[in-house]
Amino acid sequence: IAHRGLHCSKLEIPENSIEAFEECIKYNFPIELDVMMTKDKRIIVFHDINLKRMTGCDKLVSECTYSEISNLRLDDTESHIPLFSDVLNTVNGSVPLLIEIKNDKLPSVLEKKLVKMLGEYKGELAVQSFNPLVILWLRIFARKIKRGQLSSGGMSCFLRNMVFNFITKPDFISYRFNDIGLSLFLKAKRNNIPLI
Repeated sequence: IAHRGLHCSKLEIPENSIEAFEECIKYNFPIELDVMMTKDKRIIVFHDINLKRMTGCDKLVSECTYSEISNLRLDDTESHIPLFSDVLNTVNGSVPLLIEIKNDKLPSVLEKKLVKMLGEYKGELAVQSFNPLVILWLRIFARKIKRGQLSSGGMSCFLRNMVFNFITKPDFISYRFNDIGLSLFLKAKRNNIPLI
């Protein structure tokens, strides 16, 4: 699974860009991507809560409208921050999608809009999040969508040990590779939950 698409700074293909996703399609790689919401409730594909690392603009995504960020260039290339709808149109079911929901608050508009868009999408996909409340919301309101709990060794004790999994019942666990220990591996195996 190509994390944030097949991106390469030497080839001027930035992460989470249409170009990075086109490279995945070319080589038949599944795509992992990140979604979040702008101030005017548009779903974009972008990883960081602040635009600075990838665009040089030191503003929070949540404080900007899409028109304010649509012309920003990613990593000094000609690529721009794509709308999630444009990514869905580009991929068009040609490779599987693993969509990370970037929301550390209560599930709300982002999740509702995303589920509606995915309901109309014809292609293999799964959704994941670090936020167990998002996973629980998906379990209740979007049961047909495969959902995964993200975590790593650097998280709080509750998230690192996935204490909420007995309520959220994720279909899989995505865990930082270097942090996967024997106990986590055995726990996932014992509960018959795929570990990515």
